[in-house]
Amino acid sequence: MNPEMNISMLPTVTMLLMLIGLIFAVLSDHYIKRAHRIIMLIIASLVILLVMQNVVEFILENYYVHPIARTMNSIIGYSILPLEVFKARNPRAERQQQGPQAQQGQNRDPQVQDLRQQQQRPVQAAPV
Repeated sequence: MNPEMNISMLPTVTMLLMLIGLIFAVLSDHYIKRAHRIIMLIIASLVILLVMQNVVEFILENYYVHPIARTMNSIIGYSILPLEVFKARNPRAERQQQGPQAQQGQNRDPQVQDLRQQQQRPVQAAPV
């Protein structure tokens, strides 16, 4: 390999090590909900795939002339990128994780629930 390539790979290797550390942190943290943990692991794995795709693209662009491999690599990259954007913000999944009360717009605060129950009671006529 070329010494210039080794120097240019240093930020990529650093980023990959940070992503692997993030995966270990997500797996070892017991305070993260299971659904959030799965989402974070999927996002981290997609980012790792995208970084690796960019490394392969750099190598194919600068050191090897193989148009079919570059085309396949570009297809993979353009397929992964939208997945990260859509997976990062999925409001439907957030509503499902919060439960039926959050979906109906109800608050879990007991005072607010008491006020809502009082509002729903029928009004009684005053005695004459």
